[in-house]
Amino acid sequence: MKAKDVNTILSLPDAIRAHPTFPEVFALCKQWLELHYFDVHKLIVEERGHELFKALQFCSLKLWAGSGKLCVYNENDVAVALALWCENQILSEAECEELRALLRLKQLSPAFRQFVLPKLSFFRPLGFDIPRLGFAMSFDGGIPAQDSALPPAWTTAPARHKVACYLAERRKLQFSFSSSTVAGMINSAIKSGSSQSRLSPCLYVGGSFWESKVDFQMPVRALGVYLQLASLPPAGIPTPQFANADFSVSLQQSDGSLRKVAATKKAWFQGCGLGDRVVSSVASVNDVRGLFCEGHLVLQCTLKNVE
Repeated sequence: MKAKDVNTILSLPDAIRAHPTFPEVFALCKQWLELHYFDVHKLIVEERGHELFKALQFCSLKLWAGSGKLCVYNENDVAVALALWCENQILSEAECEELRALLRLKQLSPAFRQFVLPKLSFFRPLGFDIPRLGFAMSFDGGIPAQDSALPPAWTTAPARHKVACYLAERRKLQFSFSSSTVAGMINSAIKSGSSQSRLSPCLYVGGSFWESKVDFQMPVRALGVYLQLASLPPAGIPTPQFANADFSVSLQQSDGSLRKVAATKKAWFQGCGLGDRVVSSVASVNDVRGLFCEGHLVLQCTLKNVE
């Protein structure tokens, strides 16, 4: 079975779906989706997984989004995957409503629910104040009486399965800047007399896209490294983003060891990067060559408890 087969089966007319044997076929389609699309993180970060996910038609996407067997860091992963699928799609309000009803709002992290969710293309529900509702979910522990008619998944659905490897590898992000990039930045900053910075490609974890920034600050001539939310996340993901997390930023030394640059618990990321200077009073590029590991400035960043 392939995605196109599942798409075809789930889009059959009602007359065929009413056949007594269709529930068995429907169950097979659901099992196939859960087997091949269970790891939501991979659907977001791996190009092949992303392509396969985009191949699902709306009928298959609904069945996938309603599954309780998806493996996630938290429900943010599902919201991000849906937002990426919706990019370049033309959905009716009724279709958007169907997707919204499958998202488990109470399982979203508070910051994502409060600041990011209302900006997603498929999630602009009429008649609901999402920030107010999110506040009630986060702090009141209940749902206001006037919102008692909310979709059941928003308030009562349990958390989906947590991916075990998130406890280790997936919360580690590695960013790399070539020595020529760093040297060029420093020389340009010294020549112009103005601060300059360079950004890494973005990486994903916990419902947010992250990037590293290396900058050279003038006139103090200091080199700094920072972790921040991506300034240009993939299309379909709004900016600015907001996130709260425990984090650390370390610089990989030439011998492979790590030199911790910064670490903070429950830090708020809201546009500006968090980190620190690694070299002060740089006279020339020669003063930072000891930072390079095999021709690159390598940063190891760890994120925990992303909310």
